[in-house]
Amino acid sequence: MIKGYSKTKNLPAALKIFRTMRKDSSVHPNNVTYNSLLDCAVRCDDLKTAEEVFNDMQTLMTPDLISYSTIIKGYCRCQDLTKALKILTEMKNVGILPDEVLFNSLLDGCAKMGALDLAKEVYKEMRNMSIKPSNVTYSILIKLYGKGRQIERALDILEEMKQANVAPGMIVYTCLI
Repeated sequence: MIKGYSKTKNLPAALKIFRTMRKDSSVHPNNVTYNSLLDCAVRCDDLKTAEEVFNDMQTLMTPDLISYSTIIKGYCRCQDLTKALKILTEMKNVGILPDEVLFNSLLDGCAKMGALDLAKEVYKEMRNMSIKPSNVTYSILIKLYGKGRQIERALDILEEMKQANVAPGMIVYTCLI
């Protein structure tokens, strides 16, 4: 139910179901429940509620990669890269490694803010962790370099993409144009 409310961006209804689960001793929220509620709060751009859900989750169980990715995505959507990077560090400190999707969220957050230097650091960390960039990763980087008027660097990324045997899609070419 909570996941369905998340898709329709109905945070009040999702919270009502969650509160009912918390009161009912026969049904306990688990990671999936918390992640669904967290996703709903992020989709609704309600970072205050997302933080409360994430903090509550941490008192009862260990957040997983999806939990961390979702809260980081929320901070990136609200252009709070400082908090997003703090959560990334916290996540790595508890032994959970980021994936390509999480790095794409961070890079997209950098793109929205025009934070090219930070994006370079994020991408460097991604590569240092041997996480393979996808078509999405490359399109975000090309968009970033294009907005920064660094056309040669955007073309370098296209070449890197080809060297990695990742076929450029329509989005990549659109970002180049």
